[in-house]
Amino acid sequence: MIPPHMPHDRDTSRVSSAHRSARPAVEAWTAAAGPGADVAAETAIKTLYGSGRWHEAVAHWRLACRRNFRDASGRLLDAGLSLAQRYLNEGLLASSVELLIECARLAPQEPRVHSLARRVRARRPKVAFFCESEDVKFLGDIYRFVSQRYETRYLASSAQEQIAKLMQWCDIAWFEWCTGQLVVATQLDKVCHVVCRLHRYEAYRRWPTEVDWTKVDTLITVGNNYVDRRLRRHCPQIDDQTEMVANPNGVALERFAFKERDKGKNIACLGHINFNKNPALLLQCLHELRKRDPEYQLFFAGAFEDDGVLEHYLCSMISELDLEGAVHFDGYQHDVPGWLEDKHFLASASVVEGHPVNVIEAMARGIKPVIHSWPGAREFYPEDLIFRTPAEFALRIHDESYEPKRYRELVAKHYSLEKQVRHIDHILRQFEHSIRRCGKRACDGRERPFVEQPVVASEGALRHRDRRYYDARWDAAPRAETRFERERRRRVVDAIAPLGRQDLAIVDLGCGRGILAPHLLPFGSVVGVDLSASGTRQAYTLCPAGTFIADDVLHVDLPAASYDVAVSVEVLEHFENEGQQAYLRLAHRLLKPGGSLVLTTPNRPQVIQLNELYISGTGRPWSDQPIENWLDEQGLRWALESAGFEVTQQETLLSRMFVDGLHLFVVGTKPSEVADGRANGCTARKP
Repeated sequence: MIPPHMPHDRDTSRVSSAHRSARPAVEAWTAAAGPGADVAAETAIKTLYGSGRWHEAVAHWRLACRRNFRDASGRLLDAGLSLAQRYLNEGLLASSVELLIECARLAPQEPRVHSLARRVRARRPKVAFFCESEDVKFLGDIYRFVSQRYETRYLASSAQEQIAKLMQWCDIAWFEWCTGQLVVATQLDKVCHVVCRLHRYEAYRRWPTEVDWTKVDTLITVGNNYVDRRLRRHCPQIDDQTEMVANPNGVALERFAFKERDKGKNIACLGHINFNKNPALLLQCLHELRKRDPEYQLFFAGAFEDDGVLEHYLCSMISELDLEGAVHFDGYQHDVPGWLEDKHFLASASVVEGHPVNVIEAMARGIKPVIHSWPGAREFYPEDLIFRTPAEFALRIHDESYEPKRYRELVAKHYSLEKQVRHIDHILRQFEHSIRRCGKRACDGRERPFVEQPVVASEGALRHRDRRYYDARWDAAPRAETRFERERRRRVVDAIAPLGRQDLAIVDLGCGRGILAPHLLPFGSVVGVDLSASGTRQAYTLCPAGTFIADDVLHVDLPAASYDVAVSVEVLEHFENEGQQAYLRLAHRLLKPGGSLVLTTPNRPQVIQLNELYISGTGRPWSDQPIENWLDEQGLRWALESAGFEVTQQETLLSRMFVDGLHLFVVGTKPSEVADGRANGCTARKP
């Protein structure tokens, strides 16, 4: 539909011939096995690259790496370096560094990889981490992820002079914990973008009330709604002063390997031992449990964090409850996965938590958690894993239900480290695009050139080339509606129909050949915009009552605040990150207060899986469009909220080649302070 404005070397007039010329090499390598497979892969990658299909060359390169070729000849490494250099030349720095990280896995000691990676990082924002707490276990994985992709520095001091010096050096300042360092930083002049990651602990201390939140660009919370409410109670203006986003903790699934285990009688309690962790309640729970079966054992891993009072009390109660020999204090554990090896349950009795890492670490290993109903626990865990009293604790343990795979899958789906750091990377990339676009730090007004902009064709030339591609695409498209188009159309119509109106002003941003327009017309007037003149001509033929404009959607001249509904079907993914934000801001600008954006787009993790199936089966990617910049569920929500929308509905739909949830469907509403008797907002209705 609507192409992005970024450099690409696809000559759309020769797409078919390029496919034909590359096909023999691609088919040869996808069928190759054993000796010579790396040569075949290199030949296919070079052929694709030479024919201008370098995005596909990258996909094939990654597939070759995943097939575990030993790359003894270094052919894959050389190809990967060439592709990374191409990304760098085009100014696609994030894509370049990701390729280089994969190259480093092929050849960890190869100096060419590290040299090129340093060049790429030097052109990206500088990130400084501030963490004065001795407890850095939550930051380690994030720091390693970011330092592979950006130039980074770290500061533990809370001295104002050192904080000021490092903030002058960096483009993005990351404050782990909302503590005294952030208070000091926000007392200084704003010279860089500022991110704070707040856990649970700080929300119950004085620091948030001392922070100038107008100098914080993004506040990331890892806790639950109860923690957020506590924060808002003490800082009632915080939503107007900074952007708040949720990003729960994640666990490295490869480090906490799954183990299929039978139900046993070893109960683990993992973490610092203090009054908030409520170990006294666990002694009562164990006492209740052992009334029925005296073989259960309780193991604590962690150091005591008090002046000795709690330890003295626990030892006394162990004697009082006749639990000698059943309770074990194993001290601080450096090898948590190993310590969990022979455990069968993870008990958490805390009074309050944000999003405890110890629980998801145990679940990743296939261990059943039994969790006290601290405020917000039910936001993260199913009801059958939660207890309120010692008697309920015993029932959860004695329950016949014991499903290691289920516990692992819950973590893999919602709380993986990969998901956590990719969301963080998305936040950092948004800052990067802002800095590159403005050519300065967007916060202090001082000119500060950041990166050397790539030499590319003029924007007009790119639009002309993209227009030719989409003209050819719509000219060759089948006239009949496909199954996918039909299902997406139904979901859009189902979102608008409950309004019960025939006077809506609807704009379709990226209408393509207009197959949606006749189904929108019963609800009111329809305006469709698409870059392709061929597409808009077909749309007018299909729906003469509609208005169709052949123009660049990002520059089309339409009146602001004039539409009740904006529709976007499979358009957002055809922009790079900066273009995606511009596109969503455009939709927000065009909508009336209370109006809704109804949008579908591919679901990144599922489409990646589908794309690999296509490449391995046919030698061709699932899509040959110039840009496919897919988002996952969290990234899509973040993008809409960043553009000013309130997400009221989000779900997945459609399947293909055994891949379920292939597309995302979302409804976002432009907030309105004054309720209208005829509300504009849509509600998504499941079919």
